[in-house]
Amino acid sequence: MGSRFGPRLSDALAIARLLWALNRPADALEGLVRWADAATALDVEYWEVLAEIAWQEEADATALRAYRALWASNRIDVSGAERLLLLTRATGRPEDLIALGQQSWRRMHQPRFLLLAMDEAARAGRWDELEQMAADAAASSDGFTDLPAFWMLRARLDERAGRVQDAIAAYRRALAGDPGNAAARSGVIWLLAGAHEREPLSQYLAAWAKDAQENPDLSRAWLAGQEELEMARPGPAQPVAGSVGTEVGGESIGTAVLAQQRAFLRSGLAGGGEMEVSGGFAGFLSGDARLPLPGTETRVSARAVFPGLGGLTEAAAGVGLRRDSNVLSGRVARTQIFPALGEMRLEGSLHEPADESLALRAQAVRSRVGDQSSSTLMSGRTITTAHEACCAADGAHDHCEFEVSAS
Repeated sequence: MGSRFGPRLSDALAIARLLWALNRPADALEGLVRWADAATALDVEYWEVLAEIAWQEEADATALRAYRALWASNRIDVSGAERLLLLTRATGRPEDLIALGQQSWRRMHQPRFLLLAMDEAARAGRWDELEQMAADAAASSDGFTDLPAFWMLRARLDERAGRVQDAIAAYRRALAGDPGNAAARSGVIWLLAGAHEREPLSQYLAAWAKDAQENPDLSRAWLAGQEELEMARPGPAQPVAGSVGTEVGGESIGTAVLAQQRAFLRSGLAGGGEMEVSGGFAGFLSGDARLPLPGTETRVSARAVFPGLGGLTEAAAGVGLRRDSNVLSGRVARTQIFPALGEMRLEGSLHEPADESLALRAQAVRSRVGDQSSSTLMSGRTITTAHEACCAADGAHDHCEFEVSAS
């Protein structure tokens, strides 16, 4: 037939169906793709078969083209529209997905299509569009107010706008339809703790204590709620813990030896802080008189850690006493905890003893600045990054390092 009258789309479609039935979808897809430029919007059967095979073969670009053709001809079903939305999301253009989600909902009255558009608006930070879609959904007769997913998005919108009580109410509506929703439970706890509404907070914490032990995301919010209650609960003064100890260490390279000894007195502070006073020495010994090494150094230092404002502040100061010179040193660091996100540590020091190795310590002290942060994403992956810049100098020699690491 094709040799007498030329190739026809109907023949290509019949051959593709046969190849598809013979479990040769790749060959069927290859034959159909050749007709994509010649097919018109009226060739509905062609676009339907092409869309289905391309979807199964994960040929996303071809599937997207086919489902768009079906959408334009108004011959797409609910399943096809859902696939079209997912393929559109994969293109990374939130404005396209938001517009298509709204149009799909209006055409087919499927709430999940508008919810997908609302979720994309929240992800992209398009809060004004989300506000309008939430209002449209609430005013419709499509049953949005019976869906926990709607109330979760409504809560995120209200929380972002600073409407704390509305956000709490929205999370509670989500829990009414899905009592085990960990994200809604966490949202309620965080907001009640932030608003210092301790009576309802204590009730929720008691009810969800067992579940918090099994769910890491809920556990973080639950612990934050417990801290809020503890802050408001006066109690008897707790005894302050203290300890005394010594530390001894040594390292050798060839005939050179670095020996260190330190004694410390450590005591807890009211409110959960800690203070430490220490004294010790670092001595260099060598059997080779030609090897230049610093003289024995006596060190005296003090360190304190103070909790507050959602983190820890650490400060330290000391002096190194040597026959050739005396060196004052200092260090300050701040570890800030961000609820449900992670923590960040900022640190700086001046004339810090470079004790990582004998070779480095024999050269100089150093000054450094650095930060370290960790965060937990919604998917559960934890990403940690750290970087540090260090410089050691003894007057004639400078040594600098820069490190970036990720896991």
